[in-house]
Amino acid sequence: MEKKTRHFGFYIALILCFSWALFFMGCNEGQDGSAGESSVVIRIVHPPELNQYLSSLRESFYLSNPRIPGDIPVRLDFVSEAGPSAARRIANGELKTDSWITSSQSLLNLTNKKRVNLGPEQVDCITLFETPLVVTVNKQYQHLLGAEGGKVKWSKLMYNPNTDQAIVSEAPFRLALSHTQPNTSSTGFSSLVLLAHLAGLSSGQPLDVKTTLDLSNNLREILKRYESMVFAYPLGEEDLIYKAANSNSARVRMGFTTEQQLFQYSQRRKENDAEMSALLPEEGTIWQEFTFCNSKADWVTPAKHAGIKLLRETLTSPEAKIGAERLGYRVSDISAADRLAAGSKAAARPLAEVPRLGHLEGEMVSLMLKEWPNLRKPSALVFVLDASGSMEGDALSTARENFRRLLAVGSQRDIRALVTFSTNPKIEGDFSSNVQMLTRKLDQLQAVGGSAVYDGIKTALDLIARSEARAFRKLVLVLTDGDDKNSEISISSLLGIINRAKAERDFELQILAIKREGSDFSDLERIAQAADGKVRTLSMFEMDQVFQEISRGL
Repeated sequence: MEKKTRHFGFYIALILCFSWALFFMGCNEGQDGSAGESSVVIRIVHPPELNQYLSSLRESFYLSNPRIPGDIPVRLDFVSEAGPSAARRIANGELKTDSWITSSQSLLNLTNKKRVNLGPEQVDCITLFETPLVVTVNKQYQHLLGAEGGKVKWSKLMYNPNTDQAIVSEAPFRLALSHTQPNTSSTGFSSLVLLAHLAGLSSGQPLDVKTTLDLSNNLREILKRYESMVFAYPLGEEDLIYKAANSNSARVRMGFTTEQQLFQYSQRRKENDAEMSALLPEEGTIWQEFTFCNSKADWVTPAKHAGIKLLRETLTSPEAKIGAERLGYRVSDISAADRLAAGSKAAARPLAEVPRLGHLEGEMVSLMLKEWPNLRKPSALVFVLDASGSMEGDALSTARENFRRLLAVGSQRDIRALVTFSTNPKIEGDFSSNVQMLTRKLDQLQAVGGSAVYDGIKTALDLIARSEARAFRKLVLVLTDGDDKNSEISISSLLGIINRAKAERDFELQILAIKREGSDFSDLERIAQAADGKVRTLSMFEMDQVFQEISRGL
């Protein structure tokens, strides 16, 4: 009996120890690293362009030692996600958040209209600051657009729907357009909304922002015409501005971005960098209004509500407003006294007066995003793959797998071609929308022979010069471990070909260079620079991530 009692006592002690362990684990779930002190954590989803602003704000917030009743500290968990993606994922309950900072009232309308499952309604919204969409162009060419007083008349730049002719067609230059992808970028989405407004105004049928019906055929065709002028859908605003800056008098590039992004460009601009203009369409523009909302959800506990209240007070403080202004945003209610107290030297920036164009209701936003694959300009992508002996093994197999994934990203409207090079270049597959055929060609590749990377790039440039690629965005994507040994063409001759090609057509050149011991990619840097492209050096482990980024720009 005594033995059984000892065993029973042992089990009771074991259960008590386990229970205490679980208790302490639960207490530590919300800790921020301070021993023995629990905290309430507020999760805030925000667009990536606010990373710098929110990093500074977090420091200020923590310096104030924020605590809710019960002397519980408040900590912030910022989640960076592009506006269109965040709107959809919050609406369907996939992205669980306590608060959301969105840059678009239209996307906010989408989230609140399309909620399913546990998707929380966004409530108690306040606008923190804003920035208008602008047309940016290299300042030395803005006169070619007829710009006056910081404005440009859009209808004079674009197609006349009645005559089916571009008014700029008589001018001695070619005009090209650019904006980021609407399905992956807040600014890209706002650009599409602005283009829809401008298309409606140009046709004499202003866009009905509350409509839930299909786009009219007339509006859709005008939007397609606008998109037909696109030379690239860059991955980000910095890349877009860089591409627009590299215009010439024969091929003028303009892009949609925000005034704030151009402000940032001007702050970091070096002496030899182009000065960029910020022009407003005379017909009107869209404003990105950065709005802070609370999630109306069961998981937002009273403690979290108290923490959100403290965060809201920080976001609306004079210091936070001036911090946003210093980054180039516009804040309407900063007093001169607040500026003086904060030591701010920010001056009012002049801005031409144009109409504010309306935001879209949720159903219309859903429709625009659904229509985007049919509106966007299709792409002509040439894969240039190094099949030399040095690529044998993991390098070729990893490249093959990533090229295969890129093929799957495209639509039937896109065309693809495959060029390989070892001792000589070879067109493995000419332009086609037949993904299966190109995939078979990829699977049959073997790494053998020398390296003629210059010849491979020239072959790709010859392909995009063909007439069948004229109506497409043109991208040449090169993957190599470098070290050209066998090309018939010299690098100087290749640079000359690139310069002539730039004068005749818009294209993008990206070179992915696999790092090896003793690698020297200076020749590839010269080639990319001549094409206003880029070289990205990467390891085998980084290849998947880089290809994912490229796929978002297609």
